[in-house]
Amino acid sequence: TFAVVAILSACLLWLMMRLNGKRDSVLWAWVLANIALFSPIQFHNWLWPMQFAYFLPYTFLALCFCTLYARIGAAPKFVLAAAFALAGNYSFVQGNLIWPAALPIILFAPDIISRSARRKFALAWIALGALAVTLYFRGLEHNSAAPDYAYGHEGVAPTLSTLRLLQEQPFSTISRMGLFMLGMFGNSIARGFPVSSNLVFSQICGLTVLVLAVIGLAVAWRRGLFFDRALPWTCLLLFTFLTAAFVCLGRVWRGDFQPLTPRYTTFGTLCIVSLIALLYSAFSRLAKELDQCPSVDRRSIFFWSQGLLVGLFFCIQGVNWTYGYDLMEEWRLTRWHARARLHFLGKLPIFAGPNLLGGDEERVDLMTQKLEGLGMLQPPRAADLRISALGREVIPDGVKRGRFEGLTLCGTNGWRASGSALCGGGRSADAVILAVQNAAGEWVAIAAATPLSAPQYLHKSTRMDLEFLAVSGPPKRGEWTIDLPMNTLGEMRSGVLRAWAMDFPRRILYRLPGDQNFSVMPSLTGHDATPL
Repeated sequence: TFAVVAILSACLLWLMMRLNGKRDSVLWAWVLANIALFSPIQFHNWLWPMQFAYFLPYTFLALCFCTLYARIGAAPKFVLAAAFALAGNYSFVQGNLIWPAALPIILFAPDIISRSARRKFALAWIALGALAVTLYFRGLEHNSAAPDYAYGHEGVAPTLSTLRLLQEQPFSTISRMGLFMLGMFGNSIARGFPVSSNLVFSQICGLTVLVLAVIGLAVAWRRGLFFDRALPWTCLLLFTFLTAAFVCLGRVWRGDFQPLTPRYTTFGTLCIVSLIALLYSAFSRLAKELDQCPSVDRRSIFFWSQGLLVGLFFCIQGVNWTYGYDLMEEWRLTRWHARARLHFLGKLPIFAGPNLLGGDEERVDLMTQKLEGLGMLQPPRAADLRISALGREVIPDGVKRGRFEGLTLCGTNGWRASGSALCGGGRSADAVILAVQNAAGEWVAIAAATPLSAPQYLHKSTRMDLEFLAVSGPPKRGEWTIDLPMNTLGEMRSGVLRAWAMDFPRRILYRLPGDQNFSVMPSLTGHDATPL
């Protein structure tokens, strides 16, 4: 994903320099665009493997634009631009919009195609685009391989359900679609702010983005730059708006909060990126023109307004980067929960249910077996719960890496073990293992947990991350707790609990000092127990 976005960023720089010349201000505008483009606010897009496909149409669109503005002949220009458009066309559904988004550049951009070749170029572009889009959508109403993914299946088809809403409640649905798009445009701006309603705030931010876009387009038109320096950024804005319309058509039926889904920040982010480039192209070198109006110090007003807008942008992005980074941290913790759960799947209790792995126990076990057969499960599942078989035990070089601090009786529910565990670099251990000795004197794992550090994101915003599983954490990095039901120890009436911290990537573990003695005291119910 990072490589795809880096290519997109390089294309933006090349285009800005091609249209505005090699100037320091171009570099600064590009830096501002990159602050939004690489923001951790898109944590779903950076961390979900499938999300790179969301960026591919934008990257191929940018490559297509660069090809159109390249100083090469019409024939190779068409071949390269068409190749990038086709690649984007079949990378993700909004790639179909590359053909109409690039058409205005082909028709109106000055000095990119000779006058004699422009008409043939445009007609060939329209014909090839119509063919590619037709082939893309042909057959989607039937899918013999996976019928539930066909648009014509008997279940709830997203697009059809939105169209059904339009038929039943046309005016209210159109209003919802408009608000949906505004929320999507503002999603990449408003996510980290502690406001009473993230939805309303996102819609306000989306409306602000639209107003700024209209101002940029109006200034570019008035200055005669609309078909010149501003044209590709206008087309990129058009592409982001149409993409949001695609998503809007398919997802409005899911509810009003759907545009706040973290993975949809892609669309709002690219809208901000294209808006920055558009505003720069529309307002660049305007200060010199304002010097010709001596009656009002418009130059000062322009610079103050520009500084205020940039300062506001930095403040917003500062909040976004902090908020997104914290969510990425929580995602990492959730991922380790899932990996620890997967490692000991079905063999001992662990603080992470099957829901962290995306399904019920049977389905997770089946998919795990497939991953094991492909050799893709790293680390592999624990086949032998002896500590000596789980990894190589090492001594942490005299550095304090944690401690088994206590074992507390929780009534008839069992015990609660607690402590702390850190790996190299000060990060939380990947798993903490509790073990007892068997009859042969070997230590055998009976329970495990994953240490968590407290995610410091704003709680009023997390409730809007509807598709993100929030995991609460203790106040200090590396702290852990493990609940041990009465039946965890089986027939053992007394003994010693020992804890190990596990480092998954290096396949090593180290003992945590602080062994805890336990003794089960029989009673009439057989459930009373007291740690010594």
